[in-house]
Amino acid sequence: MRDMNATRTIPLVERWIICIPGYLQRRGSSRAAIPALHRELAFAHAGPTCWVEMFPWHSDWRDVAEWIVQSSAPRPRIDVFAYSWGVGFGFLRLAKYLRRHDIEIQNAVLCDGVAHVGPGFAGLHTLSKLLAFLPAWEIVIPDNVRAVYPLRQEQTRLRGHAMRCADPNATRLAPFVLDPHRGHTEMDESPSFLGLCKAIAKYGRPTPADLRRPVDGPRLETLGDRAGSGPPGPARPPSENGTRCDNSPQPPNGGT
Repeated sequence: MRDMNATRTIPLVERWIICIPGYLQRRGSSRAAIPALHRELAFAHAGPTCWVEMFPWHSDWRDVAEWIVQSSAPRPRIDVFAYSWGVGFGFLRLAKYLRRHDIEIQNAVLCDGVAHVGPGFAGLHTLSKLLAFLPAWEIVIPDNVRAVYPLRQEQTRLRGHAMRCADPNATRLAPFVLDPHRGHTEMDESPSFLGLCKAIAKYGRPTPADLRRPVDGPRLETLGDRAGSGPPGPARPPSENGTRCDNSPQPPNGGT
């Protein structure tokens, strides 16, 4: 008879791929792009030492960070793909608490990130809803994040806030990618965002093709796999701090 008390070695996690959706997006939101992206990445990459997780933007990030620390091998690789308040609250809090354990985030793809002062009190949450429409806010990237790839749109009044690095020597902040075809509520469906996430999940970094291919196609309905019925909207020229691009995964130079 098998000894049920025998201990089994459970491998420690060496890599995390973490998706953080925006306001009102849940695991059961079948048509939301972040939950669908999470399912696709989990199918392609999840394994005993690579965990693909999705957490709501208002999660208990201190607890999440502690769980990552307890489950991981030394110096795990962590990539974060976040959208809206998943950037301005979830990603920032996760990075903050991981920093206390000297754990780094290697790559962060941040889509139309909107700042948030904290959901712990109803008044602060209401204030964040009002201030989200003001462009004066700024998202400061913690110094334990190695590379950031931000995306934003300028079609709607609610749009991603400016970003800067707490330590420019520690963090590489890529130029903003501008999507001229979507408003804020559709930005997580952008092929630029989805392509960057898939490329980093597969190759560990974006390729030059991911960062420079222009977005000239029509708006897509979901996950970049169904074309919209209407013609593409007028493309806006890139601003001085932005680049318009369509990031579909490409093999690294010399790869197949």
